[in-house]
Amino acid sequence: MPPGAFAGCVTTSVNGLRAGVAVLVAAVLAAYLGSDRPRGAGRHRDGAPSGRADGILGNVTNLRWILVASATFLLLARFDNRGPAAFGSGVLILAALSDPLALALVPLALLRLVTWRGMARLGPSVFLVAAIVQQR
Repeated sequence: MPPGAFAGCVTTSVNGLRAGVAVLVAAVLAAYLGSDRPRGAGRHRDGAPSGRADGILGNVTNLRWILVASATFLLLARFDNRGPAAFGSGVLILAALSDPLALALVPLALLRLVTWRGMARLGPSVFLVAAIVQQR
C-alpha cells in the first residue's frame, strides 16, 4: 500500500465503524421513541479523508468516546437475533477495552445479565469479560 493511501484507509475504516454503530444505536432509539427512524439521523458528516497524520490521530483517538457512548445505548438494548447481537457485542468489547470510563457501565451490564435470557445475554456477558481483561 502506498504511504499516501494509509490516511484514507484508516479514516474509511473508522468512519465505517462509526456508521455501523450509528445504525445500531438508531435502532435502539427507535424502539424507545416509538418510531422507525429517529429525526436527524444521517445529517452528520465527519472525517473526510485527509493525508495528514493529525487527521489519522484524531479519527482513531476520538473513536473511544463514540464507543463508550454507544455502549450505553447497546447495554439498554435487547438484541434477540444473532446478527445485531454479534455486532453489538463486538462494539461492547471494543468499548470496554478502549477506555476505563466504560467500566462505569459494569453495574448496568450485571443487571442486564441477571434479568435477560437467551441471546440477549451475549452483549452484557462479553462486556463484563472485556472489562475484566481491561483491568488486568
